[in-house]
Amino acid sequence: MKKGFTLIELIVSVGVIAIMSSALFLSWRPAQGTFALRQAAFQLMGDLRRVQQLSLSTQEFSCDPLPAEGHTGFGLYLNSGDSGSYQVFENCNDANYSWDSGEEIERLAFSSGVTIQSFTPSSGGALSIFFVPPDPDTYINDLSSGQEAIITLTNGSSTAVVKINNSGQIKLE
Repeated sequence: MKKGFTLIELIVSVGVIAIMSSALFLSWRPAQGTFALRQAAFQLMGDLRRVQQLSLSTQEFSCDPLPAEGHTGFGLYLNSGDSGSYQVFENCNDANYSWDSGEEIERLAFSSGVTIQSFTPSSGGALSIFFVPPDPDTYINDLSSGQEAIITLTNGSSTAVVKINNSGQIKLE
């Protein structure tokens, strides 16, 4: 008796490998979009936490002149007109606890294909989340209590929701 594979066994093996490879290839695209969406949601959560830490740290402010005590801090700004990115800012204005033009220190973009679908509460099509040391107090659109910011990200087919409340708790749903 000869040892080895018959032609039929080889054809069946190659056929099974081809079917499994095509199934994997066809499911790769949707999985890639879902991965990009989750990555963007974790990026947003990480940047919110980083901004919280900047407000707690001894980070030096670049405002000149410095705003009054209690108005210094860092925040995150989202604008419905720019759904593919957001800004990190430092507050240089004594009159509010939100983003003003010229306070941007960094602009961050989401992964390819991921955008902001919606956010609440919205003030003129924008959302400003601001942290005041030392606690840090969390201001959402200039309000320090009773607010929860809900940011919905999308990749066109799926959504991810990031929430932050006035106590500074950040979560992904």
